[in-house]
Amino acid sequence: MLTAVYIPAPKRGKNYVTIVDATSVHDAARKAIAFFRQPYWKGPKPRPESEYVVTPCYGEHREWRVRAKDVAVERTSEELGD
Repeated sequence: MLTAVYIPAPKRGKNYVTIVDATSVHDAARKAIAFFRQPYWKGPKPRPESEYVVTPCYGEHREWRVRAKDVAVERTSEELGD
């Protein structure tokens, strides 16, 4: 299911969004975190307290809020200090 994942950024007056193909809410958040952690992304980087708003791109409008600390993500060797 195509899903939009937003990082609300009220201090900057806008939201950041990415569209992912996900099978669950946590899968969507995991893929969004991976996107927002990339070096080419110049916006805010995910932090443990970051909250994501996950919503389907089509069909019934629903929203789920997920905190980054509640989603398991793979870490690169660079992030682990290897």
